[in-house]
Amino acid sequence: MVTRVVALRERCRADEMSLQESRGALGEMEQAASQARTLLDAAREATRQRELDMARAEADSEHMVKECREEFGCLPVELATSLSDDDRQVEAESVREEMTRLEGIRERIGPVNMMAIDQFSEEEERQVYLLSQQEDLEESIRSLRATIQKIDRTSRERFLAALEAIRADFARIFQELFGGGVADIELQEPDNVLESGIDIIAQPPGKRTRNINLLSGGEKALSAIALLFAIFKYRPSPFCLLDEADAALDEVNVERFTRLLRSYSGDTQFILITHNRRSMEVADMMYGVTMEEPGISQTVSLELS
Repeated sequence: MVTRVVALRERCRADEMSLQESRGALGEMEQAASQARTLLDAAREATRQRELDMARAEADSEHMVKECREEFGCLPVELATSLSDDDRQVEAESVREEMTRLEGIRERIGPVNMMAIDQFSEEEERQVYLLSQQEDLEESIRSLRATIQKIDRTSRERFLAALEAIRADFARIFQELFGGGVADIELQEPDNVLESGIDIIAQPPGKRTRNINLLSGGEKALSAIALLFAIFKYRPSPFCLLDEADAALDEVNVERFTRLLRSYSGDTQFILITHNRRSMEVADMMYGVTMEEPGISQTVSLELS
């Protein structure tokens, strides 16, 4: 369960990095699209201005023709043929000034990028694609986060249920082994269940200490045995290997230990590595190594039941 959560979180981080890259690319494309829009707007403005100038020139021309007819009774071309050289020179100078003014306007507008419309269309399509990719990544991240939250919630519920069951069995088995006393399991960080450590509280009868580190070696061993069998009670295992679990116990506690071992042997097969005679007496089968002659070892087996 934890491995799956870690994998989902890694995937979430990878998707977030991909989203950041897509956002960066999207920003570049938006900047390029903005520049293309600026160029397109400038081209449209230049075209509009030229159309206005042409319309103004046509209107001026029509107005001049109309005035010429009304005032002189002829067309401007006919009037030009009848003008004196001085009049023609003045008219030519006026035309040159107008041409200079129009050329200045054209230079200020600058060259028109005829590909601006096509470039804008390409950038716009790219922007739409990146936006769709961004939405997909954000949706994937939301889905992963929801899955992680669901797994965390389920893990927390199952862990707390297991903890409560083991706490009850631990307290009961502890009292059986010690003939009384108080035992409990506490979370170091109750608000952060999945990351919290666990404190083992053990108080044998006649002692006030609650810290298991202050107990004797035999009391620590017996407390550990009580916790182990409480876990077996909640989630039985078909097989268990105990290596010198009774090494620190005196005869009375060994008797309690072996009695507990017998009560659980119906669901779990125990293999006990021990040098204690009393522990050997409760075994169904016994295996060992003997050395009848110096330097020569021999394995032996004995069925006791």
